[in-house]
Amino acid sequence: MAVAAPLQSLSGLDEEELQRIYTWVDDIPLSRPKKNITRDFSDGVMMAEVVATFFPKIVELHNYVPASAKDKKRYNWETLNRKAFRRINFSVSEQDIDDIVNCVPGVVERILKQFEAKVAKYRARKIAESRHEALTSNRVHDSPGQQYFEEGSDVSVEEEPSRFARNEAPGRSSASTSFDKHALHKEVDQEIL
Repeated sequence: MAVAAPLQSLSGLDEEELQRIYTWVDDIPLSRPKKNITRDFSDGVMMAEVVATFFPKIVELHNYVPASAKDKKRYNWETLNRKAFRRINFSVSEQDIDDIVNCVPGVVERILKQFEAKVAKYRARKIAESRHEALTSNRVHDSPGQQYFEEGSDVSVEEEPSRFARNEAPGRSSASTSFDKHALHKEVDQEIL
């Protein structure tokens, strides 16, 4: 426990948050075993693999070569910043890159926490978008002709103002101003038959 206290102050994360980050990273398939997270992530290769796990189209792993020289490590992190992070509106500051390359304890954990938050936000947005899409485009039609009332259908109110906009159905006058969906369904059903 005495070892974790300095790391907590350096990373700004408490013990529970650190353990959650370590568990999160352990669940990601990486090419090398994780021994010391500060050293393992210092060359940027494992971070590129983490990014590729969640955003495979924005990272080309062949651009990131395992390195022990500080200039090569820095190059990998700068490449991540320039080519991958920029595309997802995420970045690592020059100071953080220097600290990561120099294996300063706690910095990698803080960056991973920020990246995890970015991934969680992205996933939440994607889930909300897919739910919205499912609700608007994949409806089950309650009755024949209902597709005329959904977005993206071939027939819309604007295309046939003579009947749809004026709410006229066979045998009805145009004096009625309220839209009667059921009458239109009956009309469409009769036209189909």
